[in-house]
Amino acid sequence: MKNLLILSFLLASPLLAQPSISSIYPASGPTSGGTFVHILGSGLYGLPLACPALTCSNYVQFGDALGTIVINAGQDDGRGTEIVVQTPPHAAGTVDVAVNSAGKGKITFPLSFRYDNPDPSSYERVLLPVLAANAPGAFGSLWLSEASLSNHSDTGVTIIYGQCEGQGLFCFSTTVPAHETAFLAPFNEAGGLFLSFPRGRIDDIDINLRVQDVSRQSQTWGTQIPVVRDTDFRAIVRLHNVPTDARFRSALRAYNHYSVSGRNSIRVRIFDEVTGALLVDDVPFTGLPSYVQIASLAETYQQIAGHDRVSVAVQSAWSPQKPIWAFVSVTNNETQHVTVIAPWP
Repeated sequence: MKNLLILSFLLASPLLAQPSISSIYPASGPTSGGTFVHILGSGLYGLPLACPALTCSNYVQFGDALGTIVINAGQDDGRGTEIVVQTPPHAAGTVDVAVNSAGKGKITFPLSFRYDNPDPSSYERVLLPVLAANAPGAFGSLWLSEASLSNHSDTGVTIIYGQCEGQGLFCFSTTVPAHETAFLAPFNEAGGLFLSFPRGRIDDIDINLRVQDVSRQSQTWGTQIPVVRDTDFRAIVRLHNVPTDARFRSALRAYNHYSVSGRNSIRVRIFDEVTGALLVDDVPFTGLPSYVQIASLAETYQQIAGHDRVSVAVQSAWSPQKPIWAFVSVTNNETQHVTVIAPWP
């Protein structure tokens, strides 16, 4: 009887749920490999089996080559909602993408990733979530961002930024000389900025992003803001221990990585941090091309009043879903000190 109970539990467990894939982003990359690909779905993780065969492990295959899995989200509860995998080198052309979940089986998306010949102008993107110049805020605050790019390599690195789609009328570039530091001039708005690095050169640059209330600059050097790489974008971003206290302003911002044109839409769910009770489930609005902002969670969602701390889950509202990144800034109304709540890691 005990063995039967265990067997029944395993059969009902999400660990044995059949794998499915809802989307793959991006769908192309250079033949040299190294592209971080987000595979979204369910059942994408299985418990590795004690056997030497490749089918006993979790793997992703591009054509006839195995990729390197860097993140397998949801493996703790067996739901396997997302895999981030680095593509292997491969000859040019369009290939099948196969995902094997140990103990569950293999699912194949035919002709779903295209390998392009190496291109010197091929770039990888990094997000600077805030780059504001003298942006006025509440209680007389005045916000200024500072972004520094320090090149520790022996050759210069040229970085492209701005609105670089189409004719690129507002597309700019800057070259950081070897072993020097350059500063990006902040834009006159509080939105984020995507930087495009030549493929393979991101690790040559150390990026530092800081935001400061210059109306109180004698009291604070400001707050460090995370710089977001490709692997940081997820199917779902969870943010914990967000205060609802009226002494603070908690603002949410969510970013869409794969398009800077069109519109961006998100789904927001808010839970009581202690009990896990669902308080809010909303698709608030369609935001700017690259990000959506909710200036005050407490004012927008009065349902969270009376709950000391809440957690916020954010995901793309598009179908199929697109990987996103989000953070909450908690600002003290009296001192204007900012605390950033960002996803882990």
